[in-house]
Amino acid sequence: MIRIGVLLLSLLFAVGARAAPIENGDGFWSEWSDATFARAAAEKKFVVVSLQSWWCRWCHVMNRETWSNAEVRGVLKDKFIPVYVDQDSRPDISQRYERWGWPATIIFGAGPHRDRQTARFFTRRNISSRC
Repeated sequence: MIRIGVLLLSLLFAVGARAAPIENGDGFWSEWSDATFARAAAEKKFVVVSLQSWWCRWCHVMNRETWSNAEVRGVLKDKFIPVYVDQDSRPDISQRYERWGWPATIIFGAGPHRDRQTARFFTRRNISSRC
């Protein structure tokens, strides 16, 4: 009986799991799609992808300290198309960048297969100085 209870609780948490919470009330983050990469090409911008998971402590830290920072958001909005990906719901993308750990930050050129730079964790200072 206890095993069944533990199993049910495990399934409950697994089903309710989502990527680390991120603020997107202003529509800052786009979804991974061909349309997003086409938009980036049309606007002559790079795409910066934040690949995260709900179980990743550093994903939560980066959301709180980097991605929610007004200066970082301003720089990214001017020069990039920001894309947020839940690695648990997109294993195809996750497997391509899993060697970098979580969170993974990927900067793309003109298409979804032209990655330029991959890193793990960026602080507010890292982002501002590189852009």
